[in-house]
Amino acid sequence: MGYDVMKTVSSHRALGLSPAIKALLLEEREKQKERAKVLGNAYCRKDADYVCLNALGELSRPIT
Repeated sequence: MGYDVMKTVSSHRALGLSPAIKALLLEEREKQKERAKVLGNAYCRKDADYVCLNALGELSRPIT
């Protein structure tokens, strides 16, 4: 899995980020850092650039 690639340069968009959402995202990042510290080597760090991670640091998968 990797970052999405846009088909054209004009496909790129800038989206505003409200202060409330920014605060929630920063809070989630802090929780992830704490879990990584507590779990040590058991915490998966390969997907650390993503937001939606489970308690073990793995990408969250939608329930199908």
